[in-house]
Amino acid sequence: MGPARAGGLRRATVGRCVGEMAPQPPSEPAAARDDPAALGAAAAGAESAFAPGADPMAGLGAAAFGRATGIVALATFASRLLGFLRNTALADRFAASNLTDAYNVAALIPLVLFAAVGVAITTVFIPLFAGLLAGQDRRAAERFAANVNGAVTVAVGALIIVLEACAGPLVRTLLAHWNPADQALCIRLVRITTPLILFYAWSAIVGGVLNVRGFFGPNAAMGVPQNLIIIAAVVLGSRGGRQDIAWVAWGGLAGTFTTYLVQLPALRRSRFRVGWRLDLRDPLLRRMGRLVGPAALTALAQQTGSLFVYVLGSRLAAGLITDFTYASRLQVLAYSILGMSIATVVYPTMAAAGAAGDLARLRRTFARGIGLVSAVTVPVAVGLCLFRAPVVRVAFQHGHFTPADAAATAVPLALLSLGTVPYAWQDYLNRTFFSLQDTRTPMTAGLAGTAVGIALAFALYRPWGLAGLALAMALGWSAAVLVLVVRLRRRLGLLGGRRIAATVVRLAVAATVAFVPARLALGALALRLGGGWTGDAAALAACGLLALAAYAGLGRALGVAEVAAGLDVARGMWRRLRGAHA
Repeated sequence: MGPARAGGLRRATVGRCVGEMAPQPPSEPAAARDDPAALGAAAAGAESAFAPGADPMAGLGAAAFGRATGIVALATFASRLLGFLRNTALADRFAASNLTDAYNVAALIPLVLFAAVGVAITTVFIPLFAGLLAGQDRRAAERFAANVNGAVTVAVGALIIVLEACAGPLVRTLLAHWNPADQALCIRLVRITTPLILFYAWSAIVGGVLNVRGFFGPNAAMGVPQNLIIIAAVVLGSRGGRQDIAWVAWGGLAGTFTTYLVQLPALRRSRFRVGWRLDLRDPLLRRMGRLVGPAALTALAQQTGSLFVYVLGSRLAAGLITDFTYASRLQVLAYSILGMSIATVVYPTMAAAGAAGDLARLRRTFARGIGLVSAVTVPVAVGLCLFRAPVVRVAFQHGHFTPADAAATAVPLALLSLGTVPYAWQDYLNRTFFSLQDTRTPMTAGLAGTAVGIALAFALYRPWGLAGLALAMALGWSAAVLVLVVRLRRRLGLLGGRRIAATVVRLAVAATVAFVPARLALGALALRLGGGWTGDAAALAACGLLALAAYAGLGRALGVAEVAAGLDVARGMWRRLRGAHA
């Protein structure tokens, strides 16, 4: 590692975020490094790998947490903003039609399979890899990363071959209600998009290495070039009045490859190499294999629920799958900018505490993180529910996307917004169990939530259409969270549940009081600003910012400490933005 930069954020690790002192791990005997159980325990001191012989967490508190999370949030914001523009461009050029339905299904099928691979890498690989670095065994860490790289490449390569061969029967089975032409289009698109599983897998491995090494920004920003390429493909596929959705699929494939490429410069700066090897006798790889199964099934269960919703949506009118997709992406957008950034930055600290058996520290980190996640997701849920129609109009209603499409998208958005907090909590709770190297509990909860969601979706989609599918997904996430909370309390003891519940109630009150007047004033302000798309967009931006400012003020007035911490994150983003332009 190069010399540390004073005040530099590049090596700000998750442990710094919570301002806790991490105990230095005892020096580990060489023999223990060959014992996979001992290697897992070594993750307790993962942070020491960034500055050997020193505790990088010392003396850092909430301000460092804001700056560190700000790096991830700012990079994620850029990626998500371009993702939003990508969806806007797709709606503008292709509307909500059988073409976009086919594309969305074709994009989801490989992602269902990748979810199992990606979650397994990020939740199982990171603690084991961090354990090797904690033991100061850099060479073993490089061998392990290379071995995982080789094993994943072989396994995913075989999976791609199978999916390419089975694309026809799979699509015709899932989308039996579609006409043959639409089925043929979807099959063609699936065969284009399937190889992206491998590119995502490579990207996840490199991203995991970078996160443990303290480089969070490149992984969060990798969606920037990806979305730029897809936007270019949307334009090329619709020029001259034509609508060739295959261009978008090829753009998605090329863009996914860049998510791997853009992380390589940071990997070189970290002075760490991820090579290629395959040694199935490696005890640590075998340990990862034993842990991977439940984690993979957890992600697979969640994505299967989404695929089932698409299958039921295929029985409704053409274009409704696309309307539902746009609604779900809007619901995830705001959470992913800050909520997911917080979870990403906190996870290695929880992994270190869990591996060390320091349950008291894990409880403190969990409570702090869940409060912060709630502080950013509660206003998202309230705001999206109240502002659903104007948000969809501003985001998508232009070009080929009609007012009827906008109205159809706003309905599921309102109900999906109710599941924003459970959606965020499920992700954070899963990471807490992964920190304890428990992958079975998230699997059980995920399967339970998926079962509830599928059962409700099947019962509600005929009478309620997209609204029924959205409500089913929100209730499925809630069911999974209930299982996770009950199991975590049994595992860790008291979690401060009353305080967390009181915090969420105060946050909900603050968000409601702040957003309701802003929503009532929106229509009149839009007319005063001239109406049309420009007036709607300006009014929405003004009312939204005022509502967020009022929410922050009310939250602080109600004594919610997490709101102040969230403002630290925002200030960290602003400092990074100013520094980038200085």
